[in-house]
Amino acid sequence: VNIANLVRDGYLAGAEGMMNTAWDDSGESLFNSAWHGMAWGAEMSWNSLTDKGKKGDSDRTDREKAFNRNFDIQFFGCPEPSFTSYLYRVCNLQNDNNIGSLISFSALGEPLLDFYPSKVDSTAYSSFIQYKPADDVYNYMKGWKAFFERPANAAPSALVPDRIAVHILDNAEVAAERMRLTARKNIARILLFRSFNDPTEENIRLAQNKTRQVFDDLYRLKCDYIKLWDRECRAYSRDMVTNRYDRLAAELLDADRHVFINTELNGDNKPVVTLKTVYGQQDIYYTTDGSKPSEGSALYTEPFVIGQSCLVRAVCFDQTGNRFDSEKHILNHKAINCLKALNSDYSTYNPTYSGGGEGALLDGVLGSDYTYADGHWQGFQGQDICVIIDLKKKTAVNSVEMRFLQNTFDWILSPQRIEVWASNNADSYTLVASKELNPDFRRAGNLVNHAHIDMHSTKARYLQVIIKNPGVLPDWHPAKGSDSYIFCDEIVVK
Repeated sequence: VNIANLVRDGYLAGAEGMMNTAWDDSGESLFNSAWHGMAWGAEMSWNSLTDKGKKGDSDRTDREKAFNRNFDIQFFGCPEPSFTSYLYRVCNLQNDNNIGSLISFSALGEPLLDFYPSKVDSTAYSSFIQYKPADDVYNYMKGWKAFFERPANAAPSALVPDRIAVHILDNAEVAAERMRLTARKNIARILLFRSFNDPTEENIRLAQNKTRQVFDDLYRLKCDYIKLWDRECRAYSRDMVTNRYDRLAAELLDADRHVFINTELNGDNKPVVTLKTVYGQQDIYYTTDGSKPSEGSALYTEPFVIGQSCLVRAVCFDQTGNRFDSEKHILNHKAINCLKALNSDYSTYNPTYSGGGEGALLDGVLGSDYTYADGHWQGFQGQDICVIIDLKKKTAVNSVEMRFLQNTFDWILSPQRIEVWASNNADSYTLVASKELNPDFRRAGNLVNHAHIDMHSTKARYLQVIIKNPGVLPDWHPAKGSDSYIFCDEIVVK
């Protein structure tokens, strides 16, 4: 639909031609998967639609049916059964509410031990076990590929072996295989989470069996994928892509050595740190002074309280002495768990954009320096952020600090102005400090920008922090005029 409409609008606007190319998803899609789209682009280029609205939709649907029938004849040797309809099924699985996330090229590369709630709850489990449609497509493609590869005299048929047809079916088979593996990997994550929360023998057995199965399936998928890649592409690029498979394989093998560093607040709003592995069977050594832990460091035996902000580093070892390190910066400041009101609506476009809920900006947890989708950054679109903090009593405040993640390509901009207002009665506020920022929106990638606001020992019980929205995306942006996002991870009061 996008190709047809794009060419139609270009034609009606006087465009002289169209560049017909393929944009691979995360560098992993193969060109033999794109023949249908490339041929359709050529069809639209030579014979564009000329109507919009219902008439244009009807014409496009009729043209598509005829095109698919011709595609089946030219690429597969016959119009029936419709191979193209099954290729559509591979693509349209993303529209299935039960398994839509399985089609994502990034889903298989997501961290295995990311236990974000929406990825490990009962709803997620119910979704991920329903990958039968991917099984059906996989088995169908595998069967027809075998038929095409039979000698022409093996059975009477109008079908003849065709190199391109076999390549298309190979790619479709691997695409369905990838979806099935992604579902199983997501189930393995849930079983590991259950073992983490309740390390019974049964939970551990289920998690270990599933991770072994996913590891074996991953190896087979990687081998199949490399064969397809080498038909089309260079080894250098292939190695870059297969490294993603190797990272997941390492996670599967070492899942029981990863140390989770978790915090909860006690009655005094002090962070209490818990160190734990998935199966709860490893010795864990840790430090709180930023030094690299070793077997000579403190052995973790029970949760401990952090009196001030620090870097907690933890390690465990396998039988051969290989070390597995984790670290987490733990915050301790005056405003932890002191939210009075969040007068802005955080984005619900993606569950991770909530940052964990209403109190995310005062929970003592920093977001990742590399991604805004780790569940600890809170995103707001097209509005200022307004947070009211109740320090419980009149308190001397020396500074307010915060961090913003910027990724202009993904519509995320740093704010240009921050205001801090103070009050002792929560009714009337006085502006006591402000900060003008000068972010460079043209810088590419994920960037973390810091803001420090000197409060000059202001004494107040309530603080109102207003983070001004930077406005719509600039004119040079591909989505110019759209509402931008602000992503903040913590408001630190010292």
